[in-house]
Amino acid sequence: MHKIVAVAAAALILVGVAGIVAPRRGLSVREYTVEGMPVRVFVRRDMDSASAPGVVVAHGFAASSRMMTGYAYTLAHAGYAVAVMDFAGHGANRNRLEGGGDRLQADVDAVVDVLIAQPEVDRGRIAIVGHSMGSGAAMTAAIRRPDLFDAVVALSPTGAEVTPDLPRNLLLMAGGWEPRFVANAERLLDQAGGERNTANARALVVIPNVEHIGIVFSARSQTQTREWLDSVFDATGPSFTDRRPLWFVALVVGAIGLALASAPVIRRARPVGAERGAGDLPAVRDDRFVLRGIVGPVVAVAALAAATALTRVSGGAGLANLGGIAVGGALSVWFGVCGVIWLLVGFRPAPPRVASLLLGLGLFGVLFAAVGLAGEQIVFQWMLTAFRALRWPFASLLVLPWCIAAGYAQSGRTAAGRIGVYALVAAPTTVALAIVGLFIPGFFFVVLILPVVPIVIAVMMAIGAAADDPWAYATGTALFFGWLLVAVFPLA
Repeated sequence: MHKIVAVAAAALILVGVAGIVAPRRGLSVREYTVEGMPVRVFVRRDMDSASAPGVVVAHGFAASSRMMTGYAYTLAHAGYAVAVMDFAGHGANRNRLEGGGDRLQADVDAVVDVLIAQPEVDRGRIAIVGHSMGSGAAMTAAIRRPDLFDAVVALSPTGAEVTPDLPRNLLLMAGGWEPRFVANAERLLDQAGGERNTANARALVVIPNVEHIGIVFSARSQTQTREWLDSVFDATGPSFTDRRPLWFVALVVGAIGLALASAPVIRRARPVGAERGAGDLPAVRDDRFVLRGIVGPVVAVAALAAATALTRVSGGAGLANLGGIAVGGALSVWFGVCGVIWLLVGFRPAPPRVASLLLGLGLFGVLFAAVGLAGEQIVFQWMLTAFRALRWPFASLLVLPWCIAAGYAQSGRTAAGRIGVYALVAAPTTVALAIVGLFIPGFFFVVLILPVVPIVIAVMMAIGAAADDPWAYATGTALFFGWLLVAVFPLA
């Protein structure tokens, strides 16, 4: 049975990889660096000189150009030349995010220069698309340069000084599960003169069943964007649906399946004494697990709130920019506090064995390849700049106590038991992080990424189940989670 699962999982991985790279066929992807800012241009290889409308696509806070490539593929296959970039402080951009809106506008201007320098681009037909933070930058850029930008698509829009005349041809879009942004889009639409279908059109589209992050990967959102630009530029081209997110899920599921199918071999190689009931496993009974699952996150919220207040009273920069990583550094501390409390309440960890640490490095390798390298094509910039790489060990050490506790909580349990552990860990952690985002200044962005939290925990627990070794799990997931925190969040 394990062999059948392994073969099926391997096939799923191969299919996932093939599906992720397939959209590049027929496209030219050119890479540039402008004053430290990475820029990529997507254009169909068969486009004639100066025949393609140009589109700049701008990402949101704590995202990167990687997250917006669905729009790049959709528009490029339809005959547009599309430029995506990493704003200052984001992704592979080595510059810090400072200077506010002026910095964002300088980045947009630099990308426009790269875009209009492409031989296929018709300089008389230029548009801009932006998500969240990038939506404000997109609308502002089009207001500043109405002679350049013919159309704007603002996804999950933030703010800009829109009028009935500017920006030209404005499409506002928000997810049905992000009511705050829907309300803001309605306000902007009213400020822009209301919905109309004229030479300077305005419209609002609400994409059902998606939230702040989901809207970026919504095929309907990408199609609406293409149709809006087609109507402005009187263009027609082949339709394309970006299915890479589904292939990415298939690849991750395949990696989990392959890890679990390999579990018998991995567990035979575990160090002696790693079975359930050994002295280094939980020192409290299972009926107290509810307490162990909830106390840590709740107390950690209070600890972080107190630390934030003290930092602000003392005149410091605040925890939001701790370690030079906006939000991510403070989240590392939060998980560290939570993990220490969780360990004190429920576990007596034994010293790690060398074999467990080596096995943990193997688990990290699986997560690094299946989630990190594959995810870099779709979701985030995974490879670290030097500044971020220097902070990775510290972030990993901070989240290690939480990962140790999670490893012990799962150890020796059946599949049903692991699902129960997952629920008792993911639910209070997500709720506690929601409290952090709602009530601590500078952390509201955490609320927007809450849907990702239980998914990350689920993937780590599922792959870690193959070893069923607390320290192997802790080592592999701490290295992975620490990397994720320093890779995703922007430089302060």
